[in-house]
Amino acid sequence: MQDGADSVFALSQQTNALQPGDRVEVVGFPGEEGQKFVLREAVYRRISSGEEPKPMRLSATNSTDANLDGLLVKLNGILLNKVEKNGETRLLIRTKGFVFEAGLAPAATGTENVQSLELGSRLALTGVYEVQNDEYGQPRSFLLHLRSPNDVRVLQQPPWWSLARLLWALVGTLVVFLIALIWGILIARKNTLLHQAQAELQAANDRLEIRVQQRTRELQDQVKAREEAHTELAQAQRSLMLASRQAGMAEVATGVLHNVGNVLNSVNVSATLLRDQVRKSETHSLLKATDLLKEKNGDLGAFLTTDPKGKLMPELIVQVAAELQKEQANTLRELEQLTKNVDHIKDIIAMQQSYARVAGVVEKVALASLAEDALQINAAALARHEVQVIRRFAEVPPLMVDKHKVLQILINLIRNAKYALDDGNQDEKRLIISIVKADAECVRIQVEDNGIGIPAENLTRIFSHGFTTRPNGHGFGLHIGALNAREMGGSLSAASEGTGRGATFTLTLPLSPPGENS
Repeated sequence: MQDGADSVFALSQQTNALQPGDRVEVVGFPGEEGQKFVLREAVYRRISSGEEPKPMRLSATNSTDANLDGLLVKLNGILLNKVEKNGETRLLIRTKGFVFEAGLAPAATGTENVQSLELGSRLALTGVYEVQNDEYGQPRSFLLHLRSPNDVRVLQQPPWWSLARLLWALVGTLVVFLIALIWGILIARKNTLLHQAQAELQAANDRLEIRVQQRTRELQDQVKAREEAHTELAQAQRSLMLASRQAGMAEVATGVLHNVGNVLNSVNVSATLLRDQVRKSETHSLLKATDLLKEKNGDLGAFLTTDPKGKLMPELIVQVAAELQKEQANTLRELEQLTKNVDHIKDIIAMQQSYARVAGVVEKVALASLAEDALQINAAALARHEVQVIRRFAEVPPLMVDKHKVLQILINLIRNAKYALDDGNQDEKRLIISIVKADAECVRIQVEDNGIGIPAENLTRIFSHGFTTRPNGHGFGLHIGALNAREMGGSLSAASEGTGRGATFTLTLPLSPPGENS
């Protein structure tokens, strides 16, 4: 109750309805509630209705005035936080020079309007002032009792732009730019290879026609001209074979684009996770704590040792630091995954150009990871031919090998297995990749298929240079693979029970390069 500049709290069990502005008479037993004067077991009687008293404007100079206890006051401020405390909606408000809480009782209707307020909104509040004393009985803050949601009025909505949204926009722009750049480079490379292959095919065809015409005329004149025509025709055929190989490289480039597209999907997932982590970052909690510390800069020691909020500040900073550390770890993990995917794209593109090149770089690699990369590069072809891939990977230590040589061998073995499965015409095409530890110094990876198999007479010839059973094969894939395996201190072997019984290729590699101690 307020009478002019005086007020008193009355505790009563009556349920007679009253409205703000009603004039009442109250009788009760005087007492104390904490350090407040109250009337206990009070009874009241409504005398008449009337206008509610005009609220007093609060400022930084009179924000903690015990004489205002129980009076109706008003002030403006910025909404910092909102919580539920013992069923009561509490708003944390910052105004010039101080921070206070405003509470709305759970019995009030329309509390959802208060709960829907956005943080950072500028509010005008009207309510009953209740001074909050410290342990020595000195006023330290106050609680503003809101009588209804109508005591809260929004003066200004918070700005739309925030640090989290700005970071999200920057990350999104960077990811789109990166994807567009990579895609443009790959398309340009594909077009260049296609144009080059088409030009060489056309040139070879034109040369062939000219030579055939020349030799035909010369055959009518003399036998020597006929022999020269045969020689020129053979040369033209070799040029045509070279041009056909260039066309095959263009087809491989198309497959590379398909596999790169799959990797770009993983890049997009990592970028989306990074965006969500930035959006949900706990930096806003740290900003609130720093704002509060800035406000108490004049008496920071007393604030941290005596003020209840100040006592909680170190624990809050530790918790926020822990959350930021977790966010940093998650971000680093996603960035590492993103970097690995980008490196994977570069490896896929470089693999097309490095089939006959020796990289010579020895590094520590996981054999299972190389096997997965080789399967990924052939993924489009395996899926197109409905090949079932079975992985049997045992736990083996990492190897010190030339990663590109091993990857080249595995890609060639998987591709040969795919061709063998196509020629076998089985109802169920199976490709089994096994990784086991052969002994204390070596590991073994096997590529097994249930395809057409290898005749016994060919088992001793398949690793010879130029030997192939495919019409369009070049005959040096297995030969180079065997040489590379030998250079790395290992071996490449083949086994088959005959035609129609499938085949197994085994690549054995040492844990350390030749000449190094374990």
